[in-house]
Amino acid sequence: MKSKVNLSFIAAFIILAVTSCVGPFSENDHGKMIALPVGTPFEIRLEGNPDTDFTWQVAGIDTAVVKMILNPRYEPYNETEKEGGVFSYYFQTTGKGKTAIRLVYTKDGQIHDDAEKLYELEIDCRI
Repeated sequence: MKSKVNLSFIAAFIILAVTSCVGPFSENDHGKMIALPVGTPFEIRLEGNPDTDFTWQVAGIDTAVVKMILNPRYEPYNETEKEGGVFSYYFQTTGKGKTAIRLVYTKDGQIHDDAEKLYELEIDCRI
């Protein structure tokens, strides 16, 4: 019985963390610096189309300052058409410091210098 209560608590915490997160940040926030306190969950949403074999990949992050808290999700714009959609990434600040979250839009899932697109968000975690 205790394990069911613990699992329920963990699930509720994750749902609360994701639904109460800061943002979402988007391609319009590329290159910006965001100040957040320690323990703050936030979301980055970027457009893409995995039907073209392109996906967003995390290329850089200092996990002493920010960590990913959930697996990325993809939501298509339209279930029947292959028009693309939005990739969502969920992070949380974990400690004081500054870091840049870098995501690259790449075709084969590998990080290359010649990636199709680059997204960067600077995080300043002070408190």
